[in-house]
Amino acid sequence: MSSGLILALLLAGTAPEREAARAELEAVAVRIEHLKARHAAGEAGLIPELQRLLVRAQELAHTLDRIDHAQRPAGHPPLRNAAPTAEELHERADAARDEVDRIRSALEKVESTLAELRSGRGAPQARFTSARPGPGPESADPVYRAAVLELQRARLQRSLAQMIAQAERLEAEARLLDSMK
Repeated sequence: MSSGLILALLLAGTAPEREAARAELEAVAVRIEHLKARHAAGEAGLIPELQRLLVRAQELAHTLDRIDHAQRPAGHPPLRNAAPTAEELHERADAARDEVDRIRSALEKVESTLAELRSGRGAPQARFTSARPGPGPESADPVYRAAVLELQRARLQRSLAQMIAQAERLEAEARLLDSMK
């Protein structure tokens, strides 16, 4: 019998203990996300409950790992624990902050170009035309170009806000894990 078929049979016939642990882990994860959102909104006094839930989530993950390891056929490597460490979260937060810097740079460039275009400095038509044909004659029109730049600026501002929030969330999770050591 192939190992893929064995694994499929094992996963199809999961133990009730595994199913109960998985369901509880999902409920705990939802509760953790809810508490993190309330904490991010400034609500105080949530850290003890959040820590308790994180510990419970780890216990459930270990239970699932133990069950999965017991069900795996001999010779197959154990499943990797998907929970990131505090160090991994710090690294992800650093990468998110690097992306924030990249987005800010692009946003500054777009805003600078918009300011030049609006002030009428230089020759906007010459600056925005190229040897490549654009989508049409409107591509050289400063009003059209300004509208395109406004859309780019709005998109970059949304991306910037999302990336800042992601970096802050990752760093907060890493600090929380650090404080639990």
